[in-house]
Amino acid sequence: MKKKYEVLFYIDKLSTQKNQNNPSKMLFSTKELASYLNIQRSNLSAILNELVRENKLEKISGRPVLYKIHNKLDENDLIFNQLIGVNGSLAKPHSRY
Repeated sequence: MKKKYEVLFYIDKLSTQKNQNNPSKMLFSTKELASYLNIQRSNLSAILNELVRENKLEKISGRPVLYKIHNKLDENDLIFNQLIGVNGSLAKPHSRY
């Protein structure tokens, strides 16, 4: 697997594990990711910038620069999860025949 996709997979995995009710916990610095992934920061920075150009990550300027998965949706944001009965609350129809 290309290193770029390993980085993207790892960020996605971490952002899923972190508390999604607090968006600030879904942000990652280059230093933090380099430590997790055991990659030199300069190499990781090049990979992260490539993922930003491909619209797979969002880059948030500041000190430190932070990254997050592009348009990461919480399951509560998905329209289908807002439908009545999605959680099994509606009884299944019974056949008369």
